[in-house]
Amino acid sequence: MTRSVVTAAPDDNLLQVNELMERHGISRVVIEEENRAVGIVTRKDLVAFLLDDVSPRGMDEMKASEAMTTGLITAELTTPIQEVAKKMVWRDISSVIIVDDQGVLAGIVTKFDLTMYCAKRCAGVHKVRDFMTPNPVTVRPTHSVFSVVSTMREKNITKVLVAEETLLGIITLADLSSAGAILTPAKLIREKRAVSVRGLIVPAASIMKLTARDIMTPKPKTVQDDDDLSEAAGTMARNRFGGLPVVNVRDELVGIITETDVTKALASPRRR
Repeated sequence: MTRSVVTAAPDDNLLQVNELMERHGISRVVIEEENRAVGIVTRKDLVAFLLDDVSPRGMDEMKASEAMTTGLITAELTTPIQEVAKKMVWRDISSVIIVDDQGVLAGIVTKFDLTMYCAKRCAGVHKVRDFMTPNPVTVRPTHSVFSVVSTMREKNITKVLVAEETLLGIITLADLSSAGAILTPAKLIREKRAVSVRGLIVPAASIMKLTARDIMTPKPKTVQDDDDLSEAAGTMARNRFGGLPVVNVRDELVGIITETDVTKALASPRRR
């Protein structure tokens, strides 16, 4: 588990929460009150809330308590790894809060933590092909940013590949939330505010013209379907990638392997 949990208070604003994610290179912030976890805000929660909010507010005017997920799933310090992984798979969640025998926040286990565990402890157990997601969702580089977000929400995925005849890039929720202001375009256009997207200043009038090519990470690292899953997990963990495109021996795109897939592997009976 991760013992040093990054937390925020319910009254902190979403701009502060987003800055915490950026500063620490994480995808979730636990909302804490009196040493107890009362909620969690993930990148997915943040993006969904910004898209659904129809008020004229900016992120600095939105409280963490408005966007956080409550009813947290917890585990104890002695809970086996496989049981934690099963909780994530069964509940369709990406982290489990760890509490001590008094119910006080003691740590957190995320899919990233499980991916690191797989990299260190699971060599020779699974192949990438055993748990990869085949036929990954793709978008074209000319698709608008808002079309990409719509696709990700419709498919309930946190990353999408950008491709035409070949693989060109990958877009994750981190790419979207790092440019979170573009998800409130009406406010930006009304206030005529420019935003920074991947280090470039985009005028308010041009926000609606942003495409997948503008926010994607180009030429993503890939793994082969015959690779050991622990090696793929190691690549993800070292680079802090949430997923990797999978290609076959002919370098054809055949799938994607994600932290979710690794979690499913840890929740399953071991097999070769």
